[in-house]
Amino acid sequence: MSKKQISLTILVFFLLSFIAGTGLTYYLNAEGAANRSTIKGLSKFSRMLYIIKNNYVFEEDSDSLIYEAINGMLKSLDPHSVYLDKNLYSDLMIMTKGKFGGIGIQIGTSDGYPVVIAPIEGTPAYKLGIIAGDKIIKIENEDTHNIPLEKIVSKLRGVPRTKVHITIQREGVDETIDYTIVRDYIKVKSVPFATRIDTNYVFIRLTNFSQTSSKEIEDALDSLVDKSTKGIILDLRFNPGGLLTEAQKITGYFLPRNSMVVFTKGRMQGIDREYRTINSKNYTHIPLVVMVDHGSASASEIVSGAVQDWDRGLVIGDTTYGKGSVQTVFPIGPKEALKLTTARYYTPAGRCIDRELKGDTIIDTFRTIGGLSRLITSAGGIIPDTIIPYRKLSNIEVKLAKDNMYFKFSAYHCTNRTRQFKQTYKMNNNVWQDFKNYVAKNDKTIDMSEIESEKVNIGSIVNSYIMRILQGESGWYNANFKTDRQTKSALEILKKSKSVKDVFNK
Repeated sequence: MSKKQISLTILVFFLLSFIAGTGLTYYLNAEGAANRSTIKGLSKFSRMLYIIKNNYVFEEDSDSLIYEAINGMLKSLDPHSVYLDKNLYSDLMIMTKGKFGGIGIQIGTSDGYPVVIAPIEGTPAYKLGIIAGDKIIKIENEDTHNIPLEKIVSKLRGVPRTKVHITIQREGVDETIDYTIVRDYIKVKSVPFATRIDTNYVFIRLTNFSQTSSKEIEDALDSLVDKSTKGIILDLRFNPGGLLTEAQKITGYFLPRNSMVVFTKGRMQGIDREYRTINSKNYTHIPLVVMVDHGSASASEIVSGAVQDWDRGLVIGDTTYGKGSVQTVFPIGPKEALKLTTARYYTPAGRCIDRELKGDTIIDTFRTIGGLSRLITSAGGIIPDTIIPYRKLSNIEVKLAKDNMYFKFSAYHCTNRTRQFKQTYKMNNNVWQDFKNYVAKNDKTIDMSEIESEKVNIGSIVNSYIMRILQGESGWYNANFKTDRQTKSALEILKKSKSVKDVFNK
């Protein structure tokens, strides 16, 4: 018998011993004979693993077989119950903690290479002068062409104070540029943009629900809200959610203390509970509009659902994703875990908005509980009080986006510009003409008359890309929210509202 056969025999023997001993005792003590079939199933699985390993026509790795078996089992449950390997577990920790070790860039792909979308202000990459449009052609002297983006990200991330060497190609520069970058802690902002609009109105963009989200919202409110504030816009679009407890805290800034935010129901011991507002400070007296879309999920739906149920503010935009379930993370190793759906959540009025549970055909009706008794529905997602879909893009806008032309031009246009340019830049006819010339030179298939016919919309998109390069994420949002139809509608609603309930007088 070979060493591999011996090791596998030991593995299977151990598994069978566990089943016959400790595992069997646990199952039988827990629920008695009902779990005898589970024991038989585990015994059958270990026997099949042994047979496959030793007799299959091709040599297979035991770990890979077990990994696939685990994933196959979880696929029979729901899409949110998943096995988290080392990389996925690391991603989850980054999302919930809001920081990681890295160099500080947002990246995408262009022509098969990773390209810098924008350096994050204050990070190692930003301090070294890496700019938007820089194409990363090598990492540690290894070519990056056609390498999956997640692998690129994994190579760039690492323990703070360790080094990574990259080689970049920059627009307008003949020779490549080498950088040795010392990694540092990179903080992922939950609130990348917050500002006052038209003097008396506050706009806050929230992108996720990590451990720092409620504090960032609190800081934004404290710095922007004063006696002259007449309304607040909370932007939860494309916010996939995160920590339920952060949703609880953030909702507490807008609802009275001890108001129910959400309640959960499941089979696990202790999972059935109510979550109520706990914050000592709030802004309950200020008219509120919450913006959502199909990318708003989970914790975003908890906040918008509570605001809607309590008649606290108007929800506008498009129907949300419909993820009305709660996941619990069970560690199964030093850097591995099982993320398992353990409960469903319900809004204060009793709505379960889980799209997978209800489907698209079952519609239950409810009434709001904040005094207005408005009719609301539970039909897979939060349906806004006012539906405002996104503007449909023209064919030429879609083609320019697919060809990455907006970003390529913006990086080209801003390369090696002076500090004065960054301070005085303004979208004008000269920039527009430069863009058309760039497109005509780089894509002979595009009809320039089509571009000219969409000058207003395309010019707005080009401007937002340039602003992101010049001013980072704040520049991007600052350029976009002024022309965004949903933000405009939210502002119009607030301007007509002198009290919290006035927002419902559409």
